[in-house]
Amino acid sequence: MSTFTKALLLLFNVLLFSPCYGIQAPEHDSWNVPNCSSFAEYQKDKNSYIKMPVIGYSLLLRPANEVRSRKVNDVDYVLHVFSYGPTAQRSVMQGWFGLYAADRSAPEKFKLKSSSFTERWARIGEDKVLDSQGQTTDGKHWRYLDLGSSSVYYEDASREAAGVFDSMLAKMCYEMWKL
Repeated sequence: MSTFTKALLLLFNVLLFSPCYGIQAPEHDSWNVPNCSSFAEYQKDKNSYIKMPVIGYSLLLRPANEVRSRKVNDVDYVLHVFSYGPTAQRSVMQGWFGLYAADRSAPEKFKLKSSSFTERWARIGEDKVLDSQGQTTDGKHWRYLDLGSSSVYYEDASREAAGVFDSMLAKMCYEMWKL
């Protein structure tokens, strides 16, 4: 194999398996998740928010009125499940938190089934995370917030359910861990 081919393969693998997903233009850095201490919505109704631990900080998310939530604890992860809609057509948003909790292949699987998708960087304190969302060829919606070893996502959601979950994520805030 030639040196050029080896270099090309190496570059391809770096880009494919890199957790930073390349560099995006500044206009894609369009979502700054607020710190809860300065977020008026959180300050008004702290008790209705659910705390979800990421490494170094916690995300706080308030379920919409029509959304049911439950928490599953295991030895190495915490799962938060938010469900919306009637039983037969229920859509689910999941938050997986732990050292190896995220399904790193999920966003690529979602993209392959998509007729369209967008990606943007979101800033949570000093961290940058990738926020991907799209629509599948059959008209369902998905979103994946890549938090490194953790993630929050939904897939196969109706337009209505996606709107409910997106509104919850839009009202999310974070707290840094106190050492």
